[in-house]
Amino acid sequence: MRYAVKNDQTKIEADSLEGASALLGGRWKFVILWHLLAGPLRFAELRRCMPLAAPKNLLRQLHDLERRGLVMREASTKPDVWVEYSISPIGRTLEPILLALEYWSERYDTHCADPVDRRRAVGK
Repeated sequence: MRYAVKNDQTKIEADSLEGASALLGGRWKFVILWHLLAGPLRFAELRRCMPLAAPKNLLRQLHDLERRGLVMREASTKPDVWVEYSISPIGRTLEPILLALEYWSERYDTHCADPVDRRRAVGK
């Protein structure tokens, strides 16, 4: 990644953002975390919340979030087999960031089809 480096501190800050982007990169990770903020969900419940996510991709993102410690997975050992996902304490620290992203998205309508409309939305 190229940086407009003014000093060593700027590079450290850019490296931190790159690390966060690698950790949270993936089309569905923010949405998964958002839904899990409300409470634990089984895989089928998450699929219903996210109908556009292919099951394979959703599962891949869940496993990555679990591996990175942002999501916890609990599987039953009883006759009724189920798997439930919940947000971890570390994942919960992302709540203010997710709320800010939701606010930003609603305010600036990032779903505009025309890039010119997006520039107008942010005042450029």
